[in-house]
Amino acid sequence: MNSAIGLAADVNLLSRPIEQAMKRFALPTAFIHGTSDPYTGTAEIERYASLVGQATIEHIDKCGHYASASRPAAFWGAVAKQLHYTKGG
Repeated sequence: MNSAIGLAADVNLLSRPIEQAMKRFALPTAFIHGTSDPYTGTAEIERYASLVGQATIEHIDKCGHYASASRPAAFWGAVAKQLHYTKGG
């Protein structure tokens, strides 16, 4: 039963505009964005971050949509930085 409820909640989340879903995020959220991303522009990432109460953005220069593949060291460095940030360090 719980998995059916979870699936229904997931479908409901996907059927709403992403902006509405992001307003419901209650946890610190890190956006890691490649500045050369052809799919998600900087303005769009900044708009998403503005909708989330506790959001930070890490921009990775010369990086596309798949940051972990195109610039892995920079990506994982940004992840580590954000994990450190959320721990309060």
